Amino acid sequence: MKIFNQILKKNRNDTLYVIGNGFDVQNNLPTSYNKFHTYLKNRYAANDVYLNEFGRFEIKRKNKNAPNDKQNATCICQMINASLKKNFPKSNKATQPDWCDFETILGKLRYEDVWEEGEKNELNGVIMHIAFSQLPTYFRSWIESVDVKKAVPIKDFPKRGENALFLSFNYTTTLETIYDVPAEKICYIHGKCGTEQELLFGHKENNEWQDDTSSADRQIGIIRDMYIKDVQEVIRQNKDFFTKLNKNIKRVISVGFSYGEVDELYMREIIRRINKNAVWYLFDFKSEETLKQKEKIKGYGFKGEIVSFKNWKEPYLKSVSL
Repeated sequence: MKIFNQILKKNRNDTLYVIGNGFDVQNNLPTSYNKFHTYLKNRYAANDVYLNEFGRFEIKRKNKNAPNDKQNATCICQMINASLKKNFPKSNKATQPDWCDFETILGKLRYEDVWEEGEKNELNGVIMHIAFSQLPTYFRSWIESVDVKKAVPIKDFPKRGENALFLSFNYTTTLETIYDVPAEKICYIHGKCGTEQELLFGHKENNEWQDDTSSADRQIGIIRDMYIKDVQEVIRQNKDFFTKLNKNIKRVISVGFSYGEVDELYMREIIRRINKNAVWYLFDFKSEETLKQKEKIKGYGFKGEIVSFKNWKEPYLKSVSL
């Protein structure tokens, strides 16, 4: 460990960590999207099964009556569950849908996934719109309820990050709280818990959407548009961090990042900026997934070496001479 710490001190700002949600999960924190699904059911008594759990209510102009949290959460859960089963049938055969594709599915919602054609009316469209407009509030409430101090640290994961920059796709402060990484070293690209920053989540725009004709269909279209993740704009807003990603970056260490379709532009921006001979390290959590990730990184235009690892000392010892 002494040698490892010497390496950290010797090589400043030549390493970029890409931190995804799998990192928090490896720290034994309940941050998977399946945990968000569970939170909605437990916190708001959302019902996964019966559509009539929406209850009967009226939206009146004068006193502005509207659905309550249970009705909103039920609508969200049922819409997402139904769309998951339709779009990802292989991974959603079980009674309990897998919310790992939560962000992607926000771009694939369809009215008919839940309601019959005869139930397509303006009121049901408004119900959906109101429910999904509350999704960011429920999402923040959930992720900020996670107690980072209960994390179980990853053995040998470097503390302080003295030679590195961190691009974190997580909202939690695990890096700061558990590993003493200075906040100025971290770019919370999608927002940070405990601040007033918007917590970003969403999908890549889908050009295959058909024109929505009915009022209810238009409401669904509005919902899909609400959760388009404008990656180019996010990069622009964080240009100070991306400017630091220059030819001095000789290592990229990826931990718990899934390389989803919506985040491709982030990776291309990194590759464009860093040293062309850099080595890209993938923490090998699941070998099958690691192989897919290697192909994705190559597809983004990365020409350097891609190495999978399970020993936290390897990324430094492999390419740094003492």
